[in-house]
Amino acid sequence: MFLNLEPAYSLAPAIFALLILSGHLLFINLSESFPPFIAVYCVLCSYMLDGSSSFPTNGVVSTEWLNDNLNDPSLRILNAGQFLAFTQSRIPGATHLRLGSKLKDEKLYNTLIDGAVFENAVSKAGISNDNKVVVYSTTSSKVATRTWWVFKRFGMDVAILDGGFQKWKAEGYEVDNNDPIARQPGTFKRDEIDGVLVTMQDLEATLKNDDALIVDVRTPDEYNGVRVKNKRGGHVPGAINIPHTDFLDEDKGTFLADDELKDIARSAGLPDPENAKKIVTYCQSGVRATLAALALEKIGYDVAVYERSMLEWQNEKETPLE
Repeated sequence: MFLNLEPAYSLAPAIFALLILSGHLLFINLSESFPPFIAVYCVLCSYMLDGSSSFPTNGVVSTEWLNDNLNDPSLRILNAGQFLAFTQSRIPGATHLRLGSKLKDEKLYNTLIDGAVFENAVSKAGISNDNKVVVYSTTSSKVATRTWWVFKRFGMDVAILDGGFQKWKAEGYEVDNNDPIARQPGTFKRDEIDGVLVTMQDLEATLKNDDALIVDVRTPDEYNGVRVKNKRGGHVPGAINIPHTDFLDEDKGTFLADDELKDIARSAGLPDPENAKKIVTYCQSGVRATLAALALEKIGYDVAVYERSMLEWQNEKETPLE
């Protein structure tokens, strides 16, 4: 019989203290007559000793997980989509944080938000470094993964809601249609992490040193230069093409299962994660590339994103293209 122990976590301190006061004789007697008690006891001991959390570590949470954890006081839910849609309907408790209006370089419209601005915006959204953060979008998963990646760059691992708001509503979970309520500000301090962001100079060095695998996640027409969005077309020399949509279940809007993701990576020519160099993903403007980065990280690859992507590379005169 499977025991769902998550509801007991909030009572763990009191229960654990009671068990200690009752002595080992109680444990022995109960374990003989009620074997599942052993499992409960061990889980509670583990909880008290190491403060473990059920927050997923692979960057993705399911709608079921989020619904089960809505009342967790340490949880923060962020809507990364359009503000108007957020004001009309949202997951209960969600706040809004859209990065697109806070960029430091307006010439490259998806350029990474300034660190100080991000720190302030996240704090205003009620988030501190010790919170568990789940990001969702009302439309496209790549909007959520872009936010996931920016958090990662600034030192905080968050998760996205697999399938987003559309899946949440389709499955009948609670929706808040009232006016949104602002949270009390949090205290978020950034820590800029190396190896998450790749610049044009970094990519040029990678081509010279052959120290990373490059994955172009645009459409085949963009990759092959049939569709040109910039001054020049084509792709970075040696780049493998895996369109970002290949990582998704089109019907559900969710990531494919890990085994399917591994098959896609293998079919595209990527070695298994344990034998692979670092991977650099890119697209047109650094959004689709974050979705691919999360998908590949889920199955064990070490991934960085060339954030300015072809919007920068293909508008330079001397950068190599195939």
